[in-house]
Amino acid sequence: MPAIQVTALQFPSQTRVQSRDPRAIRTVSLPRTGGNAGAGRSRKCRGFTDPHSAPHGRVMSLHVAAMSAAESAVSWKSLEDKTASSVGDFSLREGLVPSTAPSSWVPTAPESETSSRVLLFRDTNSWCPFCQRVWLALDEKEIEYDTEFIDLRNKPDWYQEIVPTKLVPAAKIDGEVVWESLDILLKLEDAFPETPLLPSEEDQRSAAIQMIKEGLVNELAGAGYRFMSGGAFGEERDESKVPELKDVFEGHLADLEALIGQTSGDYVLGEEFSLVDICIVPSMERLAANLPVIRGFEMRNNERYPNVAAWYRAVQSRPAYQSSSTDDATHRTVIRKIFKVGGGG
Repeated sequence: MPAIQVTALQFPSQTRVQSRDPRAIRTVSLPRTGGNAGAGRSRKCRGFTDPHSAPHGRVMSLHVAAMSAAESAVSWKSLEDKTASSVGDFSLREGLVPSTAPSSWVPTAPESETSSRVLLFRDTNSWCPFCQRVWLALDEKEIEYDTEFIDLRNKPDWYQEIVPTKLVPAAKIDGEVVWESLDILLKLEDAFPETPLLPSEEDQRSAAIQMIKEGLVNELAGAGYRFMSGGAFGEERDESKVPELKDVFEGHLADLEALIGQTSGDYVLGEEFSLVDICIVPSMERLAANLPVIRGFEMRNNERYPNVAAWYRAVQSRPAYQSSSTDDATHRTVIRKIFKVGGGG
């Protein structure tokens, strides 16, 4: 029997490839074109073309040798062994949560060591919006780092001892443990000034930090989630309040529209991507996935907010964002569970 050749299998942005092993279902998220989930490490994957030359995703050529009927019964174990190395930096983590990891990681243990200056502690399911802020900043600044995954349902005692809030993210930067996403981001700015994500002028820098702490970033995100869920988190939903909540949210969205319109670029502070964008990205990504389904409110291409639409396009074109973002279907599933609201998958 002649050999069978299967070529040009394209994996679109953030495609999820599942191996339906009877013992488990493993999911590997292949990064989008130009992505850098390895934080500065080259991503050489056997069977894939140069990632920078593939226009719409990575192209994988599979050469399946012809086999006799007796040889055709291939076990999942043999397939797993043959394909494990095909995904380069994506590694299998037998018996661990998560079962796969797209970046350099160290075992979840108090004695784990890293040769990198930064060790990021983040959630195992890669959905925490505050973890995404730090992840995005690390990739944007092209900082080499390792990751230690923390199971939010079963946080290790040693982690709760070194992080007073007991929350994620946290990071060990040059040996110092830092928690709270904004504090981590500011520490990274000081420790790695080569690729700044804040203005150099002190007054502009202070204004940007204030915008993150108490200004538009938190106001817009909070209003968006209340509009989406029909009330504040933890409160009983009241659908009669939705029109009022929508008006409040659109007021903040109009503020963002005007702020971007005052600059010469597509980002919040102008032509340069900054920590302000990074801190607003996770909420805007989740709202864009859910508001059209739950409230019929379009975010990414709303004609009433062309500057916001341009902002979405600019952010989504960045490789660092592509490596840290999650697909809309996953966002909808998580939102349904957290906020107990409806919507399609």
